Parts: sequence; structure tokens; C-alpha cells
Amino acid sequence: MTKPITIERFLKDGKVYFWPSKKDARDIVFAYLSKDFEKSKKYSEKEVNEILGKHIAVLDVAFFRRALYDSEYLDRTNDGKEYWRE
Repeated sequence: MTKPITIERFLKDGKVYFWPSKKDARDIVFAYLSKDFEKSKKYSEKEVNEILGKHIAVLDVAFFRRALYDSEYLDRTNDGKEYWRE
């Protein structure tokens, strides 16, 4: 029996330190990163970066912002000036 994947596997000192290669594991990281975004509240790109910056260690904030959008954990305006969680 395999051990279930938990967010702790990807954290160091409470921050995402490791980027998983498998989609199921990435979904766990995305859920962890998107938990601080209130549903339907609009956030500027700067606010998104600040929230994500609290939860990631070495990796690029812009990468995670785009990945959350691409994976449909966050939505955004066409110009990328506002983001929100559905």
C-alpha cells in the first residue's frame, strides 16, 4: 500500500520548497497555495505575488501565479491585472 501524498512532502519551514512532477501532487500544492485567496475577491497581481511569497521558498512567484491560473485555481482578467478564486 502506498502512503498518501501530503503537502508536508513539498514544504520546508512551512514553505513550498519542492515542485512535484506528477499532476496529483501538483494539485495538492495548488490547493495549499490557493487557500489564502477568498472566493470571488479581486486581487491585483502585486497582492497575488505577496500572498504567494509567504508560502514559497526558493521558487519563482510569477511561475506559481501563472501555474495557478493555467491549472484553473485562480482566474484573471485578460490583461492580468486582476485575479480571483472561483
